[in-house]
Amino acid sequence: MAGFDSIAASDSSQTADLGTATSVALSQEATGGPGAPDKPPATPQRDRGHSAHAGSDHAGLPEPPPPPPGPIDHSLDGKTTTGIDVSEFQNNIDWQQVQQAGVQFAFIRATDGTTIQDADFVQNWQGAEKVGVPVGAYHYFTTTSPVASQITNFVNELKQVDAGNLPPVLDVEDPSQFTKYTVPERVAMIQQWLDGVQQATGVQPMLYMSSNFSASVLNSPPQFDKYMLWVADYTTAAQPIVPPPWTNWDFWQHADNGQVPGITGGVDMDYFNGPANLLPVTNPAQPAQVPKP
Repeated sequence: MAGFDSIAASDSSQTADLGTATSVALSQEATGGPGAPDKPPATPQRDRGHSAHAGSDHAGLPEPPPPPPGPIDHSLDGKTTTGIDVSEFQNNIDWQQVQQAGVQFAFIRATDGTTIQDADFVQNWQGAEKVGVPVGAYHYFTTTSPVASQITNFVNELKQVDAGNLPPVLDVEDPSQFTKYTVPERVAMIQQWLDGVQQATGVQPMLYMSSNFSASVLNSPPQFDKYMLWVADYTTAAQPIVPPPWTNWDFWQHADNGQVPGITGGVDMDYFNGPANLLPVTNPAQPAQVPKP
């Protein structure tokens, strides 16, 4: 049976920091930062996802101020858990191989905007669940579609799979979509989705964004601190930059080009900031209900 060491690495500094008996070696080239190339989508309208903008494209918006000083320890000291996030861009995934390679959780794209449903969402969810990999669903947010319709699109898709896994996620990452809105309008749209999905599922969602997005686009809204943070920061450092208003990270997408057995081509690589037994697996208080228009 393949273990963590079957995930090849080109960045030895990441693996050295893990320091666990079953060490995971993650393949990641030097990526991220301004000017980093986007992951080429097979079908741009449907495969838009995390790696398109997160952590690299500010679309002319000002850079955020540096994070406040303080002793925040996010070092990878063996207390993190390895995961991935996928969409139909990865095509057919052999989840048995993925699980045997040491992947311990996965986020799966469910929807994009109002009309797009990921073609492999149900297949990926059921495949991961079958081999015991905890899963969660994410929605790619767009400002070009009514928020209420995006909530309905996402909740309808969730009704096709078993509930009771990782919290739902709102993926906000493209600054250029927000430029024609004021900061309060931007925050209000995101808050509407978070509130609507929590009401429909009984589970508090979490937010995915780059380490730059909160300050540059949203002016670090303090009310978002109550939501779990999944931060995108492609770096060889031992920790991501944690954007205000957060002071810690829950999940960290640290690479968009990992190589994992069972997946053809590159895949987004993630850490959970804690051991696997503390993953926030939750059972919803109620079945997902489609909000009334």
